[in-house]
Amino acid sequence: MKHLKLLLGLISLSILSTTSAQFFNTNNAPGRYMDNHPFVYSVGIGNFGGATLPQSILHVNSNLTTFNPSVALGDIFRTTGPANLDNSWRMFTGTANGTERFSITIPANSSDVVLDTRNNGAMKFSTNNAQRMHISANTGVITQGFVGIGTSFDAPQSRLHINEMDPNPPVNGGTACYAQWTNTATGNATENEGLRIGLSDKGVAEILQQENLPLIFYTNSIENGRMIPNIGTTMIGNPTMVGIGNWTTAFNIIPANVIDSKLDIDGDLRIRQVTQDDILDMVLVIDPNDHNRVHWRDATTIVGGGSGGVTADNGLTIGPNLNNV
Repeated sequence: MKHLKLLLGLISLSILSTTSAQFFNTNNAPGRYMDNHPFVYSVGIGNFGGATLPQSILHVNSNLTTFNPSVALGDIFRTTGPANLDNSWRMFTGTANGTERFSITIPANSSDVVLDTRNNGAMKFSTNNAQRMHISANTGVITQGFVGIGTSFDAPQSRLHINEMDPNPPVNGGTACYAQWTNTATGNATENEGLRIGLSDKGVAEILQQENLPLIFYTNSIENGRMIPNIGTTMIGNPTMVGIGNWTTAFNIIPANVIDSKLDIDGDLRIRQVTQDDILDMVLVIDPNDHNRVHWRDATTIVGGGSGGVTADNGLTIGPNLNNV
């Protein structure tokens, strides 16, 4: 029986050697077992030998394989499993069979891919040997699954937390930190395109609409206001206007009704606190023929002005020499 086992082992090794699969023992001797070293310590797939030895427990080197026209040399590794079952690659650490730490799974009857830290550990992503993103572990009901983006940033405090520490030491006393959104309409070649939101190197919060287009604000899917880069007809040389209201209504999209002042309100105006000054004699008046554009006027020029006054519907009278203004 011993001779039969030995014969089968030699046949197996011969087949593996022919197909460029080799077993290495503690003496790094390929293609055979040493009598005094009966255990396999590394497996090399490829024509390893001499000075070229496996560099890990399992080392696949397609550069050392015999050319096979049916398999591309860059097609290194493949697994195929039943579609009706979860298919997983699993990683364990520890003694004996270890504890599962990480898995990559395609769920049964699905095209999804699941990356999973199987224990309470963070998931980290790095480039050029530097951590760039961190998904926190279950450190608390509130903080679990927080995503931190930034070099070596391990402590995100919100569902998405971007932290900029580069360059280190910082330039000009701080490091600017922005998120940027672009599309085919804006282009994406430079940092000066699309929308950027973030902090300047001085810590100033900024919203940058970098295109020559409006910045619009919504609540409940209805426009509440917008900032536009245009210049009003009465503000030559002073660009940018703010409109409060919904500027997409049929009335407001008519060219004569679009935003045309530094502050254009489609609605009423209420000022909660106004200080009194009896010395001033300038009053605000509106032009009903220009969407109630506001102007100032000397109260003494109002009909009934001077030493008299003008009485409003509520019974109050305005005038430069009256105390009930």
